[in-house]
This record gives sequence, structure tokens and C-alpha cells, in this order.
Amino acid sequence: MDFGSQLREARERRGVSLRQIATATRISIRALEALERNDIAKLPGGIFSRAFVRAYAEEVGLDPDDAVREFLTQFSHEDVTAGSPLTEPLERREDERPGRRKQMVGLVMTAAIVVPLAGLATYFWLSSRDGVAASENAAGQTQGEISTPTAGTPSAGTPSAAPKPASTSASAPNDGARVTTAPAAAALAAGAPLDPRVHGLRVALAPEAPCWVRVTGDGVKLFEGLLQKGERRELTAKDTLIVVAGDAGALRFTLNGRPGRPLGASGEVITARITTDNLRTWLQP
Repeated sequence: MDFGSQLREARERRGVSLRQIATATRISIRALEALERNDIAKLPGGIFSRAFVRAYAEEVGLDPDDAVREFLTQFSHEDVTAGSPLTEPLERREDERPGRRKQMVGLVMTAAIVVPLAGLATYFWLSSRDGVAASENAAGQTQGEISTPTAGTPSAGTPSAAPKPASTSASAPNDGARVTTAPAAAALAAGAPLDPRVHGLRVALAPEAPCWVRVTGDGVKLFEGLLQKGERRELTAKDTLIVVAGDAGALRFTLNGRPGRPLGASGEVITARITTDNLRTWLQP
């Protein structure tokens, strides 16, 4: 029996409809139908296709690892198997898990020791720097108050005139004292996105429902995985961001501090190519 038929038989045996699976997994019915027909060309490929198989298997009572391994066996195309650890024997991975756990525990313990020490060292360094700066400022003020008498200036022991108040000419206002807003904050306050030519591209992902997302910046993969509702992930690039959403209707995002427009309908797999030139076309009107 082919892979799609196995999935369909398990679903019918469990009495679950495709619509129920689509509602539970946020995967479109068209993608689920393509999976049952073995039409993998209609699937997004890579980790997204494997995630669809895993989610389907969990809903119909199949073992997710076994289902994904069978999927990779029957469809051993590069766009399906690339980057998958399930291409290795399952027994080998099981043997490696204890060693990985020990390695992770060691990393966590190291971080628990190093991070506080680094924070403490930074605190003392900043404190000493602030102390030196304060001493220099006090010395400068003291030196400014002690001046040498010159011609026309009362000498020591001679009463001096009251100090003349500083001039406050209206023609030369002290603009520097009022301009305290940084350029980035000023741009956001004016309702405009941060200039990508100055600040680059910054995307903040905040899905309204579970959504698989892959983000590539300037040709380098920055993130790939499942984001849950309430999670937030910020990523930056210099010139180009490519965002692939497994459920375009669930993904909400901002670009350079401004809300982005909806990428597509619920269940659609959409790829958005965002550059410094077309940034405004991806923003809400």
C-alpha cells in the first residue's frame, strides 16, 4: 500500500474527516488531499512537508516518527529529505540521545556559572567607569571656578560685581536641549517605517495561531520552525528578507516598526520577498 493510502485508511479507521484534521492542525484541506494522493508537488517541501505528515499522523493515531520515516523512504527527493535527521537509522538516534542529554546538561551548567560572572564583571566595570567620569567632571568644575585675575578684573580681596545672567536671545534658541528624540523614534512617531537604507530590514513575527515559518536574510537562514500563538520572534537583515509562512492567514508581523499587510488566506503557503526597495508594498495602507 502506498503512503497516501496508508494515511487515508488510518483516518477512515479512526472516523476522522479531512476538515477535522485541517481545523486541528491549521493545514489546508488541499494540502491534506494532496498528501493522501501522494501528490507531493503540491506540498511546500522540506521541513514543512515533514511537519504536515507528523501533524496528520498524530491526528489519526499513527506514530509520527514512523510516519515521517516512511514518507522519506517513499519520497526520497532532495527537497523532501534535505536536513532531516530521520534519514539516519532510528536506533542510532536512540543510542545518541543519552549522550546529547549529558551534553545539554553540561552546557546549561556552564551557562549558569559563566553568565552571572560575566554580568558581575560588567557591573563592576561600568561602576568604575562611572566613578572615574564623575571624578573628572568634579575636577573640571573646580578648575573652572578658580580663575586668574586679569586687567579690569577685581583682584583677590576686592568685592566683585554680581555675576551677569546669561543671555537668552530669541534669535538663537537652544535647540539642542529640546531635540531629544532619536531618529528612529521620530520616524515611528511620524507614522513612517524606519528607513531601510539606514536601519536595514527588521521583521517581528507574532502569529495568531500555530504557524510554521522560515525566514532567510541576505541569503542566510535566520529561523525555521513552528511559532505558537503568543510567541514573538524578531529578525534583521541588511537588504533582503524572504518569509515563508505555512499558514499565511495566521501570521501577523511588523516591518521596521510598522504593521505588515496580510500575506494570504488561512491555510495558504505564501512566500514573501521583502527588500529595501519594496518595503512599503508589504505594509498595511
